[in-house]
Amino acid sequence: MGANRAIQAFVEAPDGYLYGTTFNGGVGGHYGVFYRISKTGLFQNLHAFCGGNPCTEGTNPQGSLSLGADGYFAQSHKLRSGPDP
Repeated sequence: MGANRAIQAFVEAPDGYLYGTTFNGGVGGHYGVFYRISKTGLFQNLHAFCGGNPCTEGTNPQGSLSLGADGYFAQSHKLRSGPDP
């Protein structure tokens, strides 16, 4: 599952990894992914958004990724319903 079109800055987490999302890529190349990159350049795809219909988790992450005090990441996304593109 490829990832493309990163649209915001990375977030550096306490574990030393840089985290981000892409608008496209992942399942069918359409819905985006959540990934991390080590400081040595190792890319790891952590989650591909949706792929099911109906989508219950949202698609195409947009806006700034943030890391909360609770250690969870948050970001806005669009909620897709209807047939796959």
